[in-house]
Amino acid sequence: MRAFDYVKAPERLLTPEIVQMTGSIHEHKGRQELFLEANADELKTLLEVALIQSTGASNRIEGIFTSDRRLA
Repeated sequence: MRAFDYVKAPERLLTPEIVQMTGSIHEHKGRQELFLEANADELKTLLEVALIQSTGASNRIEGIFTSDRRLA
């Protein structure tokens, strides 16, 4: 069974590099939220296209073939 030292472990884990990376993640998360708000319509369109392509690829893997044509 492993022993965990609750006093020394944080000292080893919270190095300046890790603290800097954590700050960088927080900063980029804010930028991502701004990007999502500014480009909501484009991202929604890309999501719809990705879902359609993913469904088609999944169907082909499973051996399910459909037609893209609509019946009139």
